[in-house]
Amino acid sequence: MLLLTTLCWADEPDPVLTAVVAELDRASAQLAGIDHPPYYLGIEVTESESLSLMAEDGALYTVRPGHFRRLDVDARVGSPALDSTHALRSSTDDNNRNGRSLTLGGDVPSLQRGLWREIDDSVRAARARWAKVEADRQTLVAEDAGPDLAPLTSVPVSLAPLQQLAFEAGPWEDRLRRASAVLATPAVRDGSVSLTAAVETRWLASTEGVRIRDQAVEYRLGVTADTLAADGTVISLYRSWQGPSPAALPDEAELLAGARALADQLAALDAAPEQDPYTGPVVLSDRAAGVFFHEIFGHRMEGHRLKRVDNAQTFKDMVGVAVLPTFLSVVDDPTRADFAGVPLRGHYRFDDEGVPAEAVPLVDSGILKGFLQSRSPHETGIPSNGHGRGEPGKRAVARQGNLIVTASRSVTEPALRAALIEAVRSAGLPYGLWIDEIQGGFTYTDRGIPNAFQVNVLLARRIWADGRPDELVRGIDLIGTPLVAFSRIALAGPTAEVFNGSCGAESGWVPVSAVAPALLISHVETQRKRKGQNTPPVLPGPIAAEKNP
Repeated sequence: MLLLTTLCWADEPDPVLTAVVAELDRASAQLAGIDHPPYYLGIEVTESESLSLMAEDGALYTVRPGHFRRLDVDARVGSPALDSTHALRSSTDDNNRNGRSLTLGGDVPSLQRGLWREIDDSVRAARARWAKVEADRQTLVAEDAGPDLAPLTSVPVSLAPLQQLAFEAGPWEDRLRRASAVLATPAVRDGSVSLTAAVETRWLASTEGVRIRDQAVEYRLGVTADTLAADGTVISLYRSWQGPSPAALPDEAELLAGARALADQLAALDAAPEQDPYTGPVVLSDRAAGVFFHEIFGHRMEGHRLKRVDNAQTFKDMVGVAVLPTFLSVVDDPTRADFAGVPLRGHYRFDDEGVPAEAVPLVDSGILKGFLQSRSPHETGIPSNGHGRGEPGKRAVARQGNLIVTASRSVTEPALRAALIEAVRSAGLPYGLWIDEIQGGFTYTDRGIPNAFQVNVLLARRIWADGRPDELVRGIDLIGTPLVAFSRIALAGPTAEVFNGSCGAESGWVPVSAVAPALLISHVETQRKRKGQNTPPVLPGPIAAEKNP
């Protein structure tokens, strides 16, 4: 039996926060007399303790405990209106904090020495970068941009109680073994089942008086399977569950059924035809529509993009203008822990700049209302709305949390299917596409290149206008441009589903959720998916051969 536990200071002073506040006070006093002293210092300490299990081919593959602390210091030279973090226009850099590891445990002097080293390095880097920011201001055209550090509307002080993560791994090891054995079929080249139990504790403090201790616990279970088709295409499927306790995860019967369904889907996809390039009506299932909105719409709502002169700023001047059909509304609400009982990965209490999370209405009945903001908003006078996020080592920027799309008018799934078939007939096409699963994708937002998107489709079906059975197809990427795609949303389905995942962008990887109903889009374009040239194995797998003599 493996148990995972973490340090817990109940009613005692928190040694991490004690060390952080002491070094903040000492640094502020002693740096005040240097040339170009920092006007602001912020410190974030992130401690992650986890246990990851993985099983493959009916046996345990890895048991990996993990425990580390990460220190990040935000040192700013200049003023809140313009400081050393400002995006450079004369050169490019990632503007990220370097950070370092910090000792574990509660030894305050040891923690202070680590803090001292990183504060000193960060102040040196900020002073050097401030010279580049000033050079930009003196040699380039004037900017119309918001402040680099908007004032806090309140100074949060919040010390959440620390939970103890006690995880009995033994029963789960057996469960993962049995589930991974289900994937040992001729249809699956590589298949695995994994479980991670993790607790993440964050301490945030600043010279403004912010004092936060927060904690998140997550259990995440995933099933992965892939195969190599005869034409060289790698076909991969993934299913996951997550929640704040093991009770949120499926029981063994549901896990085994999910693994079997994934193996069956993989075999069906391997035998399915590759979809030719297509233009015409498409239905995105609810989960697929959530990912679509996250990738194509949500990233254009992140305020830091509107501040950069090299960004296309698609919606910057469209507040109060219709950008979606009138029956659709969109909110990003990281304060929600679940949707219809399903845990949301994008939930948090405070962002990575110490600002309380807020529900931000983005679109109301089709009308654009606002944007997601960090403490570096795109306009003066706009405060942060609690969406400054980043992984340890990356400077926080405005990011999505829980993006939720709702429809004031919807139709049943049979009616949605009938509408798709009618649209196909009106277009003179033999079939339309129903997209069941989307894995992710990317979208371009810079001025110098076309603002297009590409979305990776995992599961899709042809819906035939003449009534023949649906036909599974593979090898599809959705492509297009955002304004055209949004203008062609015609109908919404009756219910919404949750997609939980991780999103990678300028500030690294952060947990996110997307919720949406199914959507009928009257015209979408697809292209063939990139594929490799390797052939399938010439030697059948031993487990597959044994089970299928």
